[in-house]
Amino acid sequence: MKYVLDSSCFINTNSLNFEESETYTTPSVIKELKDFKSKALLNIINPEIIKPKKECLRIVKEKAKKTGDINVLSETDIEVIALGIEIEGIVVSDDFDVQNICEELRIDWRSISGTNIKKLFKREKYCPACGKKFKNTFEGNICNICGHKLKYRVVKTKKLKTKKT
Repeated sequence: MKYVLDSSCFINTNSLNFEESETYTTPSVIKELKDFKSKALLNIINPEIIKPKKECLRIVKEKAKKTGDINVLSETDIEVIALGIEIEGIVVSDDFDVQNICEELRIDWRSISGTNIKKLFKREKYCPACGKKFKNTFEGNICNICGHKLKYRVVKTKKLKTKKT
C-alpha cells in the first residue's frame, strides 16, 4: 500500500507502523517538523519525499475553492492531498479540512489518531457585519458593501456513508 503522510503523522504520535508499505511525504511537511521526536520518526519511517505536480495541485485548489476550504487549507495540506492524487495513495492526516477535501475528491484517507470527520461539509464566505454572502470563488477578503473582513462558516453538512479507521 502507498501512504502519503501529513505532518500530523510525525507530530501527534509516538510511533507509526507502516511496515511493508510505501510511504511518501512532501518537502513542505519536512519543513514543518521542528521537534526531536518528529524528526526521529521521520528518520525511522524514511518516506520518499516528492513535490507534487502542478496539475495535481490545480485539481486540489479548484475543489477547495468550490467547497470554501481554500482559505483554511495550508500549502502543505494542498501538497499532501495533491501527492495523494498523483501517486494514487492513501492520505494519512488528522486534519479535518484535509479529510473533507479528500472525501470531496474521492481520495482514500486515514486518520493517524482515529479522529475522523463524521460529516462532509461546505463553507460559505460572508460578511459578519452586513450579512452579504459571496461565492467561494470571490477572490477578495473585504466586503465590497461595508468594508469589513470576510469570514467563512459551515453551511452544509452531509453524513459520511463509510467510517474510516
